[in-house]
Amino acid sequence: PAVGRVLMADQPVWSLAFAQPEGQLLALGCDGSILEVFEFPALHSIFREVLARGKAKERIGNVQFSSDGSLLAAACWDQLIYLLRVRRGHNNGVWEVRAIRTLRGNSSSPLCTMFSANSNFI
Repeated sequence: PAVGRVLMADQPVWSLAFAQPEGQLLALGCDGSILEVFEFPALHSIFREVLARGKAKERIGNVQFSSDGSLLAAACWDQLIYLLRVRRGHNNGVWEVRAIRTLRGNSSSPLCTMFSANSNFI
């Protein structure tokens, strides 16, 4: 268990979310457009990336897993929502996190994301 353990982040954390249904992953949305995903409760980092590609590295203000834990949405103050696929590798069982799409068209910074029950809509 993670009781009594402290996770130290090198950037301010604005949002966190546990993957469901088993809570095996913990995602952090941070300043500098940094998204980090940890195995839980071991707290081993399995993914860390700066999502924004431009000069402005805005904070990730919200992170949300889909109900089955296979998708992760990260709402960034650069007016974009980054969508990532999360899965275990078939051969080695190691977690894989990969950006699959960037959602554009927001006229302001998205403050929250939510998946529909079937994960077909954000």
